[in-house]
Amino acid sequence: MKIKCIIVNKYKNIITIAYIILLFISTILILQINYKNSEPQIIKISLPKVTQSVKTAKDEIESLTKTEIINQTRVNNLKEYQNMPESIDGHKVVGKLEIPKIELTTYILGYTSKESLNKSVTKLTGPEINNEGNFCITGHNYNNGRMFGKLKQLEIGDKIILTDTYDRSVTYTVNTIDTVTPKEVEVLSQNTLGEREVTLITCTTGALKRIVVRAIEEYD
Repeated sequence: MKIKCIIVNKYKNIITIAYIILLFISTILILQINYKNSEPQIIKISLPKVTQSVKTAKDEIESLTKTEIINQTRVNNLKEYQNMPESIDGHKVVGKLEIPKIELTTYILGYTSKESLNKSVTKLTGPEINNEGNFCITGHNYNNGRMFGKLKQLEIGDKIILTDTYDRSVTYTVNTIDTVTPKEVEVLSQNTLGEREVTLITCTTGALKRIVVRAIEEYD
């Protein structure tokens, strides 16, 4: 009887151990299932193409840069306009003359007289500056930086720039250079067929003849 009880107890122990092992395995499986269910889900989001975004940003930056350059140019032009005097020693200024070839930059006075010619180059005849017609400018051949002393150095194709008091500039290209007598006034003709032209006039040494440089508006 005693042996029988021992055997029964032995089986009970085996069953208990098996139950514990089974319970342990079940617990592990449950934990694994719960872990998998708790894993974060990956959500796919459609993002814009990085290349296109970078290109758009670059274009915007370039646009801003160009705008800044344009604005700065306008500021510089405004300063230049503000620096243009209304008059020089009582003689009205109507614009500015630039001839890069001979490094000449000077103001144009609005009326030709003995007194004004001693100050700078002057308007002799023609329309308002940079309007249709032949805008004629005369000046002494003094080589003092404001006059036409180097005018004889110009050649066909050289540039002449006229700027009015509103800072509007027009570029002209030299197309004829002549030496004429004081009586040859045809160079002052306003028959330009609606085009804008400029004529520069100065005396030769001794004032016996006139050097006449004529230029026409340059188109893009």
